[in-house]
Amino acid sequence: MVLLTMALLPVYAFSSGGFQLVDIPIFINACLLVFYIKGSNTKLLIAIYFYIPFVIWSILVNLGYSLISPDRYYFFIIAQFLQGIVIFYIYTILFDNLIYNNNLKYIYIGILLSIIMCFLIKGNYEEGVRNSLSFNNPNQLGYYALIVMSFTILLYEYCNRKKNFNLLYIILNVLFILSAHILIILSLSRSAIFGIFILDIWLIKNIKRREIFYSIIIISILSTALLLIKPDLIDNQLKGRETRKYQDGAVTYALQERFSGQFKGMTTPQFIFGTGGLGGYETGGKQFVIKSKNSIATGEFHNTFGAILKYYGIIGISLFLLWIIKMLMYSITFKDSLFIYIALSFYNMTHYGIRFRPFWVLLSLILAVTCNISKLESQNKS
Repeated sequence: MVLLTMALLPVYAFSSGGFQLVDIPIFINACLLVFYIKGSNTKLLIAIYFYIPFVIWSILVNLGYSLISPDRYYFFIIAQFLQGIVIFYIYTILFDNLIYNNNLKYIYIGILLSIIMCFLIKGNYEEGVRNSLSFNNPNQLGYYALIVMSFTILLYEYCNRKKNFNLLYIILNVLFILSAHILIILSLSRSAIFGIFILDIWLIKNIKRREIFYSIIIISILSTALLLIKPDLIDNQLKGRETRKYQDGAVTYALQERFSGQFKGMTTPQFIFGTGGLGGYETGGKQFVIKSKNSIATGEFHNTFGAILKYYGIIGISLFLLWIIKMLMYSITFKDSLFIYIALSFYNMTHYGIRFRPFWVLLSLILAVTCNISKLESQNKS
């Protein structure tokens, strides 16, 4: 089921925000885990428990607004939050057990399958200009490229500390790093490009290591060859994309539209408790917004932290930041995870990225790898 989940993560057969095929193995794993939960690492789950107060708060806010305006949208948002924490919980436990029992091969095969599926399946496209492959829009593709690169860093670092120099894993690490960069080029997502730049700093930092050196050489050669063979590749990708001219106050307007303008008209109680929901969502290609007179939603907030502040108030953002701090503290054993957190932050500064299922799978792997690195260090000390 883990293999099936990983393979289906990039497959978006339906509209964004709703049901996807990957939800089937997620549900099955949730049911199976009921019988498997005994003996799980309590320390490992503390970082997940710190996320629960924010989820509870978001549910209470949405339930409150649903009483004022009986709109199914609020229950849709509640379901999204519940789904995120279920994925986080389930796959943290599953990954921890796979790594502890030296079954990394299932995670590696799962990532490989997911990359293959990106090219085999066509998503339910919301944009017809840039490549989206199996996703609905190119930003999702770029985000997934960041996550694939992050998966690779985590697995590589664990193998390196365990002194597990499996030739197949080395080859797959190089392949995953190369694939992540290809997906980034295809997506041309600005935020994802910034994110991959941060992760490339990690590559340069570790250039003395054999597979990292090979990865950089291969990426450089292929990128140069691609641009020489198809010099108009990027131009063709951008044809038809909206041209933005940053003059005559356009930058100020863009910032207001994406951030400061989103708070316009909010009352003090709304700043404290939030407005509920998440602005707008897509279903069947039709745009919906919150109907409640208490909400000033003007479409989806393209900033994770700003969105949480607006829709769940000072209380919500405080609980969310408390959880992030806990995640960072837990990950201190594996300091290179900071590169991953910074890269994810770049993307989430311009998009609302926490409802993306692969995001929660990645956080699960971060916790599982960090936990097992701590075990290795304890064993080495003793």
